[in-house]
Amino acid sequence: MAFSISDESLQKTTMCPSNFLCLTNDGNPMCSKERPMCSIEVPLESMIYVKDTNNYYSYNDCLYKVAYGAGYICTCPVRFEIYSRYKM
Repeated sequence: MAFSISDESLQKTTMCPSNFLCLTNDGNPMCSKERPMCSIEVPLESMIYVKDTNNYYSYNDCLYKVAYGAGYICTCPVRFEIYSRYKM
């Protein structure tokens, strides 16, 4: 079963290089064929602070993963809604 995401979040996610692959499998969501979705460390107001478990990928490989202090935030609207709705 796939995630259900609002049209608003889908329309805001204009830079997805994987054509919303994360929405196709809620049992094992992936950001790309090679990269699982980053785990959430701290939810913020409109973005999420992600655990550095995917650090072996350069943050430049993900258009929504932004360096923030000693870690990273994910600014992907779809990823934020997946967390907000499904707590994953």
